[in-house]
Amino acid sequence: MFLLELPTANLLYLVLYLATLVLHVVAMNYVVGGAMVVAGAAVFKVFRGYCDATQAIVDKIVDWLPLALGVTITLGVAPILFIQLLYKHAFYTANLLLFHRWMAILPVLIAAFYLLYLQKTNWIQQRAAFVRALVALGVLGMFLFVAWSWSENHLLSLAGEGEWVEHYSAARNWHRSGELLPRLAMWVIGALATLSVILAWQLRGRTTTAVVRRLAGIGITGGVGAAAAGAWYWTELPTEAKLAIRQPAHLVVLATAAAGLVVMLAAWGHMARTGRLSTVWLWWATAGIAVAIAAATVLREVRRYVALHTVDQWEPAVEAAINAARLQGFGVFALFLVINTLVIVWLIARVRSRLHAHAN
Repeated sequence: MFLLELPTANLLYLVLYLATLVLHVVAMNYVVGGAMVVAGAAVFKVFRGYCDATQAIVDKIVDWLPLALGVTITLGVAPILFIQLLYKHAFYTANLLLFHRWMAILPVLIAAFYLLYLQKTNWIQQRAAFVRALVALGVLGMFLFVAWSWSENHLLSLAGEGEWVEHYSAARNWHRSGELLPRLAMWVIGALATLSVILAWQLRGRTTTAVVRRLAGIGITGGVGAAAAGAWYWTELPTEAKLAIRQPAHLVVLATAAAGLVVMLAAWGHMARTGRLSTVWLWWATAGIAVAIAAATVLREVRRYVALHTVDQWEPAVEAAINAARLQGFGVFALFLVINTLVIVWLIARVRSRLHAHAN
């Protein structure tokens, strides 16, 4: 397994990168999956109304999306820092080659942020269903653009100098790859599975049978759709990547991801039949999707490992990370970790105190 081949410093950075990336993916799944559900419901409502169960789900998502986007962006900072330590040359090159297209992510996210708050206002609720649908579709389109850009950047970073030179010489603004659409589909559709579990915890204790079955429908759609997109992605992977994934250690990771997905689907199937959000089965669904995301994230790095080896970028990346580790700076990191933790705890305590005082 490629993880076991790494020096201690690189392994530490990679583990931290994977751990923080998983947290970012979970929050991102809520945002992307939530935007998909809200947009789908808004378009549906243009033609006909929907039931109270759908309204309850949409209301909860709309209420939480602005905060979820802020959390997603915040949790994205750490993996970006670690990826710069691990794969600086490839990551920076892809950023520079995409340039304006890559930087467009920032204004798009800012616009999406304002539209998310607009969706919560009474003003937009008083507008025609067609207008609300346009806003919801605009938000979804912006998030899909960001997802597309990240996938495009990732695949370009793995391409190697030959393709980088060709990309630059042709003055392209887009990087075309057969992997792009299936990779994007797998992560975007899979976001629904994570969304369903988080929503279930948010709505627990205030659900009807109809709400439970709609949540189950969202979760099962996400799980089955992600598996189908994953099978499509497999057909587009380079031969070297397929051979690497077929290695026993990596097959165990793939089997773990599949098992987590099956557990999540089984839990939602049971809760759909009973019409109840059972705490035990909800924990099974949570554990299943958590394992699936973590394993899929490791497999993502197997693809990078093979690509960078193919273009002779792996050893330079390992050496660069070792050099970065020699600079240390752990004391500064620990100091600010303590300070930031204390500030966050103090802020949470203040908010809880104010809310308690206001409630009384």
